[in-house]
This record gives sequence, C-alpha cells and structure tokens, in this order.
Amino acid sequence: MARSSAFERAMAAIGPVPAGMQELADRVLDKAEAVVIRHPDWPLVKIPDLLASAYGIEGDRRDALVAGGVLLYAAADVIDDAQDGDLTPEFWGEPPFKRAVNLGNAFLFAALGAFLDAAPDAGTAGLVAWDFSQAGLKMAVGQHLDFDLGLLGPPMSENEYLDCVEGKSGASLGLFCRLAGLCGDRPETEWARLESLGTALGAAVQIRSDVAEVWSGARNRDLGQRTLPILFALALLPEAEVLAMARDSSRQGELVELLDRAGAGGYCELRIESYLRQARADLEVLEMAPDIRAELLAVVEVIRDGKRAAL
Repeated sequence: MARSSAFERAMAAIGPVPAGMQELADRVLDKAEAVVIRHPDWPLVKIPDLLASAYGIEGDRRDALVAGGVLLYAAADVIDDAQDGDLTPEFWGEPPFKRAVNLGNAFLFAALGAFLDAAPDAGTAGLVAWDFSQAGLKMAVGQHLDFDLGLLGPPMSENEYLDCVEGKSGASLGLFCRLAGLCGDRPETEWARLESLGTALGAAVQIRSDVAEVWSGARNRDLGQRTLPILFALALLPEAEVLAMARDSSRQGELVELLDRAGAGGYCELRIESYLRQARADLEVLEMAPDIRAELLAVVEVIRDGKRAAL
C-alpha cells in the first residue's frame, strides 16, 4: 500500500531496524492507515492536520506532527492489545507478547522524536518533551483504570469511568492539539484550550465506541466491561444479575433490551454531547481561519451523528 507522507514519516522516525521488526511495524502502520482510508475524518489524523494548517506548520514539520500522533496511537494500540491478551502468533510471530511490548516501546520513542522534529526551536522542543511525558502519564492512568472495568473487578463509579476515557483516549488527542499550538507558536494562553478541545473529542469518541460495541448485535466482551451503558444498567439491577446476562451469550440480547427500555442509549448520548459542547466552546474562542474552524466543527458533528470515528 502506498503510504501518505505522514505515514512515511512515521516509518522513517523508527529508523533502521532488523527486518523482522520492520515487518511488524509495517503491519501495524498499514492497519492504522487502512482506518484513515476507510474513515477520512479519523480524528487522530484529521485534527492535527487541520490545526497544522491553522497555525502555519508546513512541510516536514507538519508531517512530523501528524506522524507523532500516528506513532503514539500505534504504541497505545499495541500495548492495549498486549494487556488485553489480543495478540496472535499469526500476526506477531513467537513470542507475541515480547515482540509487541518491544515494538510498542519503539513506537513511543519514535513518537517523541517525531514531535520534537515538529518543534521550531530548541526551547519549544523542551516544552514538547515535557508535555509528552505528562500526557503519557495520563494515558497510563487511564489504561490502569481500564484494567478495572471488568465486572469481576472492583466497583467503579461513573466518574472513574470518565477519568478512564479522558486518560485512555482523551489525553492523546489532547496532546496532539496542544502540540499544534506549541509548534505553531500560538500564545501560551491557547495551549490549555487546545488540550481541552482534544481531550473532549477523544473522550467523546471513546464513549461512542463503547456504545457502538454494546449495540453491535454481536456477542462481545464489552458487555462484561463497566462501560457507560453497563454502569447505567448496574444502577438499575443487582450486579450479579447484570453479570449473569453479560457473560451468558444466550442472555446478552436480554441485557441490551433492558438497556433500551431503561433509556441507556439516550443517557450515553447526553454524556457524549456534554463533551462535544465543550469542544464547540473551545473552537469558538480559538483563533483560526473560519474555513478551518468549520472543518473542525464538521468533525464534531461526525462524532455526534454516531459515525465510527475510532481512535
């Protein structure tokens, strides 16, 4: 598959590596780029690219900014699959866990290198490195909370679930938006607003994905996770009953029907809308050309309308 310049830049950021490692990296990046081809409004690439246009980040620096986002996504995707036990020898070879963890580390280091290349000067590069570290810690906390989403894990509140999605998915997109402000030489007062924009969109996309999994009509493990729809069910029924329906493939349809009757879908839409409202408010005050603001608002509407804009 012929790669876009940003994906070529992402592969170049990894540098010369052994052939087997190169093959694995190609597979993961091909998988990510296939998502972009199917979903041109994929926030991971669309939003940093638009913000680069808004703030005059051009050429190799623009590709480096988008490539950094691709690489950080790839790292998180690989690490998440490893932690969830979703690795297969057919894709990874033997031993799959060790190979995936090593490649995930390589993607992380390469992402930092790409982001540093997007900085216009050494002073900005220092800020980029610091923000990268802080976002990485937020992502790690979100992933830790994700470990406890299972119905057999410790009790989890809705606020803890929202902390999870804001960390797991919101922190990465928040970083991409904040770095566009840094590397585009925007005033420091705008950095936090840009981060807020990305965090809100990332969290909304994650909840949208969780909702889509529950109502997909297929047996899936998300019905055994404390995602927002399931937390809604737990507020109505004893946990043991929800757990029994979630784990029994013959009763998962029963659980979805219960969620429908109780209005869980509408409640989840309200939560998604609260994040999108924040994103719209951020876009209204950020300085940028009207046409770029309109394109970013169109991405917000894609998420609102329920189209699968997965992170």
